[in-house]
Amino acid sequence: MDAKGKGKAKMLPNDDDNPNPKRTRPSSSRTKAGTVAEDDRSLFELMSRIQPLLSNLVYKEVKNALQTHVHPLLKSLRERKEMGEEAIVEGGIEKFKLVFFNQPANTIFTNNEIKAENGEAVRVAIYDATTNAIVHTGPLSSAPVGLVLLDGDYDETNRSLSELNRNILSPREGKRPLLVGDGIKLILENGFASIKCVCITDNSSWMKSKKFRLGVMILDENILAMYPTIGAAVSQPFRAMDHRGEVNKKHHPPSVEDEVWRLEGIGKDGAYHKNLSSRGIKTVGAFVLKYQEIGPIALKKLLGTKVPKKTWMMMVANAFECQSYPIFEPSSKAYLSANNVAGDEAFNEGLDILEQNNLEYADLQPLFNGEASTSYNVPAATTMPAFTPNTIKDL
Repeated sequence: MDAKGKGKAKMLPNDDDNPNPKRTRPSSSRTKAGTVAEDDRSLFELMSRIQPLLSNLVYKEVKNALQTHVHPLLKSLRERKEMGEEAIVEGGIEKFKLVFFNQPANTIFTNNEIKAENGEAVRVAIYDATTNAIVHTGPLSSAPVGLVLLDGDYDETNRSLSELNRNILSPREGKRPLLVGDGIKLILENGFASIKCVCITDNSSWMKSKKFRLGVMILDENILAMYPTIGAAVSQPFRAMDHRGEVNKKHHPPSVEDEVWRLEGIGKDGAYHKNLSSRGIKTVGAFVLKYQEIGPIALKKLLGTKVPKKTWMMMVANAFECQSYPIFEPSSKAYLSANNVAGDEAFNEGLDILEQNNLEYADLQPLFNGEASTSYNVPAATTMPAFTPNTIKDL
């Protein structure tokens, strides 16, 4: 520099020469990056420590949410899909339904034709679910239907075709098909079909419920495409028993010619059967006559000691189910007087039997006291009309 000091030499700052030097600072981007990295590491360490706890809690909460909300929704959507688009629009309500017009008997023996309790064929019909009227015309009235066997525990309110198909029973290993016969597949006629020539080949003892149900469903795919909301028919549960047990079957109603062990409460070749037979009471008719002749108290004693009241009442009620039964006609007033035993007790027992069997008491006759002749103006060995709640006079 010249002497005039037009310029000064520029000196580099240093710690010695410049007590307050301007220090170079790191860029803001580098600072932020370092902070984020540290935060990530801290968060990672924190998550590592609490992950087991969170996993457990989240798993339980998710599971509860699925069971409470999602699963029922999926089930509902699946059922609606199975029932067709029309059902979705109308809330899943059936448009038509198959219904058992009458029910199978409470007990059906294997290899015997399936029938109703009264011996008639079991019938099925198709109904309009809205009007509850039988469909007599149109393609539904002549649709082909099929018969299947279900567990006795099957929910009869679930009538969807897909659900029925999923629950059709298969035979046990080494056994024949559960249903055999020409009537497994049949065609509705004017909306009706009768199930004939169909047998069950296995007993129902292997079911948890010990019972079966019958199911009937439409088989024609074209009809199902036209009417996707047809409900299947599901019968009441019933027992299927080995046909070898039919020989010991009780009769409802019995006939007067039936052996006395056919009555409820009397086992074949059992103590009651032997005691009655030894006294000449070998048929249901003889049982009824003796009941009228000597009264219930004396007849009950002929069975043996300690006959349970429930068994006795069931036995008597079964005996008087006969469509017609003989009436005892004593020969004289002296006989009546001699046999008027335990009148009050017999009268009360008669009331018990009436109540137990849901029968109405109108005019309880002095039959229990051996006075049938004064009540029934009929000759010996005649018969009375059927024993019904409206005509009962003898109990």
